Amino acid sequence: MENEFTEVMSERTDDELIIIVTVERVNYNPIAIKAADVEVEKRNINTSKFEKIRDKAIVEKELKEKISSLSANKKNRFVNFLVDISIIAIFNSSLIYFLGDIEDSFRLIFRTGLAFSLGYYAFMESVFQKTLGKFLTKTKVVDENGDKPSGKQIFTRTLCRLIPFDPLTFLFERKGYKFHDSLSKTMVIKDC
Repeated sequence: MENEFTEVMSERTDDELIIIVTVERVNYNPIAIKAADVEVEKRNINTSKFEKIRDKAIVEKELKEKISSLSANKKNRFVNFLVDISIIAIFNSSLIYFLGDIEDSFRLIFRTGLAFSLGYYAFMESVFQKTLGKFLTKTKVVDENGDKPSGKQIFTRTLCRLIPFDPLTFLFERKGYKFHDSLSKTMVIKDC
């Protein structure tokens, strides 16, 4: 087993090794740490580089922990869902009311309702980082670094809402994460 760790650690970059033997040390098997320490000594990594990378990794780890601590709870996520789905239902009901007589209106209502639903989430979250539900619960969408998500992340997040059981996934994940959070590498946090 020790040889396996030696081989694995020999394939790591200097930066990865430094992070393993400092910031992430507690997350690794003691034999793996020993192999990483040996590899660091073998490479004779410059101590100033060592300190710089370690400090940067510590700052990044603290930032991720802070962002994670601001994560919206399941209650907030559920309220967000109820408010947003109610808005979509009101829009769809209005469509049915106004287009109900039109022949073959079901397909038109379905397509228009789907487009409104996806457009609602994409527009609100890309412009405001919030939907109306998130305004109510004082939460917002951020990327993994706590910054405004990219257009690609919002697009992925919006498309993932088409996964049939996505609204229920927050019940089974810690801190109320949903598929559309994990697949788009975003999260919903308290807006302080």
